[in-house]
Amino acid sequence: MKAILFDMDGTLLDSMHAWYAADVGYLKDVGVDPDEVDYNQIVTGSADALIDYLHDELGVDVDPHDMRASALVTMAHYYGRDVVPKDGVEQMLQDFQEMGIPMAIGTSTPGALCETALETTGLRHYFDFIVSASDSGINKNDPHFYEVVAQEFGVSPDEILFFDDALFALRGAHEAGCFTVGVYDDAYGQDEEAVAREADAFVYQFSDFSAELWLHEYGLLHEEAEEDYEEI
Repeated sequence: MKAILFDMDGTLLDSMHAWYAADVGYLKDVGVDPDEVDYNQIVTGSADALIDYLHDELGVDVDPHDMRASALVTMAHYYGRDVVPKDGVEQMLQDFQEMGIPMAIGTSTPGALCETALETTGLRHYFDFIVSASDSGINKNDPHFYEVVAQEFGVSPDEILFFDDALFALRGAHEAGCFTVGVYDDAYGQDEEAVAREADAFVYQFSDFSAELWLHEYGLLHEEAEEDYEEI
């Protein structure tokens, strides 16, 4: 393992509830009763799937561009003021950084909003770069997304450790050859068993996460670091 790629929302940041609230706010504005909407459809489905669901199940037609634009405005305010990292995240990132492992963000969120969120939380300096599916037009379920990341890192996909809470992204990364780590988040709670089963490893929380011990456990330390670990 030579590099680490992190998803942002729901993996490093406790922010998926804010995306849900942003979409619900828009639906209220266009006359949809949020109590009639399946939570999982809003949080875990794609934008296209949500639009189809609203049309097919509730008989409501919404403009996907308007809905997305509304959510982004709401999230810009949230990222600028209220977003916080999950417990233990900053210590984990600090540990990986001290080990000399390059790190980056791979997110579906637009890059500009990602920059805002990471600056607000004080985490930006840990990451060499950000790759956004929204900006690149390459979805995170597409293995090519991780090939682009690998090229930016200057490594091959099978040398990347990838953390994400979303099953579709973990599947795309696995197909590309990355070592995948499922991360628990309440938003994807219904997928917990599938994520734990299909990912190469699973992390429930970072508050008690020991980076070096965890890498050693999974045989992911490079040779020099492994020798240092054995001497401890």
